[in-house]
Amino acid sequence: MQKGGAGKTTTATQLAWGLAARGKRTLVVDLDAQANATVTLLGAKSDFPYTANDLLFAPGKAAVLQRAGENLFVVPATLRFSMAERQIASLPPYESPFLLANALERIDGEFDFVLCDLSPAHGGVFVDAVIACPTIIAPAEANHLAIQGVPDLQDEIARISASGVAGASRTLRFLATKCCDHQTAPREALKTIEELCGERLLRTRIPRSAAVEQAMGKGIPIFDRRFRDSPAQGAFTSLLDEFLELAEATRG
Repeated sequence: MQKGGAGKTTTATQLAWGLAARGKRTLVVDLDAQANATVTLLGAKSDFPYTANDLLFAPGKAAVLQRAGENLFVVPATLRFSMAERQIASLPPYESPFLLANALERIDGEFDFVLCDLSPAHGGVFVDAVIACPTIIAPAEANHLAIQGVPDLQDEIARISASGVAGASRTLRFLATKCCDHQTAPREALKTIEELCGERLLRTRIPRSAAVEQAMGKGIPIFDRRFRDSPAQGAFTSLLDEFLELAEATRG
């Protein structure tokens, strides 16, 4: 989706923490030069020996994954990843769409789940991610301006799937975020999301919550006991359960 701030990094990092807490070996691949997932999970570091650039463009380099906690590892991004689009565009078309898929094949067997956090742009990195990831979860903020990108994203993923380069069709699901039942505009926006997405909309609704902002600002899971009274903790627990159900169904 072409809008930042809808909750992509929040969704990816909170899911990662939740999966790791349930004993699932989880890898987060940060594919955004803003490196928000990296900062959230690892803190404000920049001197990593192995980054997303190496994952995509240095296949012979040994992967040095950053440990973010028990069962949780990260391929970090730095500002240098801003050159990735140009590097992908310079490669031949039979090679460029499969960089991430080939890279993940080299390390995928070590993990139960690999979560990729993307920028809002629909460039070469986006195409690589769609091809590499059988399941795509797109947060959709309950805001009338934000949801304008929903049809565009559906069309773009359908186009990539129809081209044949992705192999099997992708499972696309939308996640309604920043919902607020007692405000008219977000409530109406949620209805529009439900109409646009239909069966592709996950059951879980993530509420607009100060607890989520606090958790992300501190770089800690919403599942932490200090947030036990927040509706957001229950919502992300529901999302985690729904995600695991979806993963099991997708894997057959």
